[in-house]
Amino acid sequence: MDRAVENRVHVKQVAIVGGTHGNEVTGVSIVKHWQRSEAQFERFSTLNVVTHLANLKAIAENRRYLDRDLNRCFQFSELDDGKRVLYEECRAKALDQLFGRRAEQRADFVIDLHTTTSNMGSSIVITERDPLTYSLAAYLSHVVPDLKVYYKEVNQSESPYLFSLGRLGGVLIEIGPTPQGVLRFDVYQKTLTLIEETLLFLEKWNQSDLPELPDAIPAYQFIESLLLPRTPEGELNGMIHEHIQDRDVHPLKRGEPIFRLLSGETVLFEPDSDETFYPVFVNEAAYYDQLKGLSLMKGIELSST
Repeated sequence: MDRAVENRVHVKQVAIVGGTHGNEVTGVSIVKHWQRSEAQFERFSTLNVVTHLANLKAIAENRRYLDRDLNRCFQFSELDDGKRVLYEECRAKALDQLFGRRAEQRADFVIDLHTTTSNMGSSIVITERDPLTYSLAAYLSHVVPDLKVYYKEVNQSESPYLFSLGRLGGVLIEIGPTPQGVLRFDVYQKTLTLIEETLLFLEKWNQSDLPELPDAIPAYQFIESLLLPRTPEGELNGMIHEHIQDRDVHPLKRGEPIFRLLSGETVLFEPDSDETFYPVFVNEAAYYDQLKGLSLMKGIELSST
């Protein structure tokens, strides 16, 4: 794959953000540590790297959010809506002014740090397939062999995610499993590895010094979320079946167990088609407020547009 493009877009301003969810303490801890000394970024000669903590009040209270999920507040129409006054909505507007569209010095690229209670290992989420974002995904897949790439197609202006504030986009790093509010060494190290490799990629991108990258890579595309079993009154009435618990990204086919009711009965997976799906965010604790049990993905070959 020829990436030696003469008019290659240049990445200068990079924002690394932790604490978009206040109880995901890996990103919070990394950013707090680096804010005491950002000298480690000086070795990246083409990049200006800054760090930010996102949901300050939720971080202080070790909660995911106060009023609503901050990582669902960044559609441009919401950011421009003066009637949006909940804490996270106001915080999203403040971050937009700090390094987003309204900033004096807008971030070109945003790296947003997350963890999950699900058994997803090292993962990234992207919403674009432009040459820069695709090349990053291909590069990270090469240097981090167990990496999973998740793709959800969303236009930048319609994206609810914090990393959409980047002029050229961004990436969401997702590592698991780890409990909410807990700092684990292995998760911390995997997060550091992905940050380091992302910055190295951006430096190599600017210097036109990338290795040969494939024209397509294996990835997973979001299809839908499946709700946990509920009673007619809307109360929780079941759980993830033990057949798929902790088996994120394992193939799931029609007729396999997916939920177990509180009565002990099994609910089978009955999709509209016979294709193979892949469950992720299986039994994610953060999604219990909406009683979401998992997200369904399909396997794709991801390429650049």
